[in-house]
Amino acid sequence: MEVTPVWNTALIAELVMLKFNVKYNPRYLASLLKKMGGTIQKAKFISDKFDEDEYKKARKEWCDKRWPNILKKAKKTKAVILFGDEVSFAMWGSLGRTWAPRGKQPVVKTTGIRKGLKMYGAIEFNGGGFQYMESLVYSIIAKSIKMLKAADVPLEVMENLKALW
Repeated sequence: MEVTPVWNTALIAELVMLKFNVKYNPRYLASLLKKMGGTIQKAKFISDKFDEDEYKKARKEWCDKRWPNILKKAKKTKAVILFGDEVSFAMWGSLGRTWAPRGKQPVVKTTGIRKGLKMYGAIEFNGGGFQYMESLVYSIIAKSIKMLKAADVPLEVMENLKALW
């Protein structure tokens, strides 16, 4: 069995079976693990470039030395400190599980045109000012072109879309 940082009751039941040849129902294992003091938790990420001790040491060095030096230098030069990040949102939806009568699979209609929203934001450290930019990104595929033509989209609009192909 492969080692994993994420353990659900089905994996634990399989491990118990492999190691001890004892079969447990995953639902029973959940209540047993609770009785033993276990809880469902979201794991935290840490860099794979450091082991835990190196990570803590590097974080301490950042907090105690590097960050204070950045603050001093910014104050001295009257610089603005910004923290920025980016994100992408798929705008074509996603399918999940839902209840439906047996043998009648639910259907979700889609245009077939894949769109995405890209955003970038920055927060100013001292004042808390927040700035962001957004950009709609479209991916045009052959099916999309056929659908646009079938919808009688004007030729000039189609010409403008060619830059995206």
